[in-house]
Amino acid sequence: MKMHQVFKKVNKAAGQVAQAIESGYFRAENPEKLDHLIALARGLAEAYQAPVPEVIHRPDRVPRGAFACYNPGQQKIFLKNFSIVSFLHEFRHHLQHAGNVKIVKDKEHDAQAWACSVYFKAKPQMFKKAAGAGRIMGVSAANL
Repeated sequence: MKMHQVFKKVNKAAGQVAQAIESGYFRAENPEKLDHLIALARGLAEAYQAPVPEVIHRPDRVPRGAFACYNPGQQKIFLKNFSIVSFLHEFRHHLQHAGNVKIVKDKEHDAQAWACSVYFKAKPQMFKKAAGAGRIMGVSAANL
């Protein structure tokens, strides 16, 4: 199954992601993007009845080769960049650790498939454009 089609029931997350994008996420400067992601974390946590993770732009806390990471002990999402897919991937890890979700395959596949499914449902054309340009891990133009 294609990565962005693994999860079908992501409407509550997709709606919030679409709202963040439509409210100017991609036109915003980085400090404002962080504010959008913090608000998105609050909304998603409420929708999934999970604690609200802290979202921090700290490239020095993200392992080499990664774009973001989640620290379950601190309930913090550390971002190297302001990618919505990376944020969603780490938010899914937050939900995994909160015990609010059933994991599909393994934790990493589950997190990436959920992030891709949410973004695709929220903004299919934007997702296809990013995937076609090779900006979404696990998805290529050939499997859209």
